[in-house]
Parts: sequence; C-alpha cells; structure tokens
Amino acid sequence: EQVYANSLHPETYITSAISPDDGAITTLYCATSPEIEEKNYRGRYFDPYGIEGEKSSHAKDDDLAKRLWEFTENLINEKLSQK
Repeated sequence: EQVYANSLHPETYITSAISPDDGAITTLYCATSPEIEEKNYRGRYFDPYGIEGEKSSHAKDDDLAKRLWEFTENLINEKLSQK
C-alpha cells in the first residue's frame, strides 16, 4: 500500500454557511476517491468540494519544510525518551 498525503482547506460547516454533508466532501474525496491514486496526487492542496487549489508560499518553501520535519522528529524523540 502507498500513502497519499495531501492538505485540505479547513472549511467546516460549523464556521460557514455550508451543510455538514457539503463540509465533508473534500475530506471524503481525498480519503476515498480513486482519482487520488490514479492521478498520483501527493503533496497537493484541495479547496472545498475537492477542487485542487494553489499552495501557499509557505507550503512551497523547501527549507521551511525541512526545518519543520526536523523539529517534529526532535519533538517526537524527546517525548518518546520521557516514557
């Protein structure tokens, strides 16, 4: 099995005028649509209703991504060593 990691717009039915069913569309699309695997969607950003959107400048910053990855690894290692 392969992992397909994508980002979703944080649209929720609680904070907007859309229904709970519509609020779930993007999450359901990314989790269940065969298109994700067929089109090899990885590292993509999806707006509401499963429409592919434009990533922010932060999301395109390779140096920032590396620093975040290293920070996360260090934090996890720190927490695991406390047990």
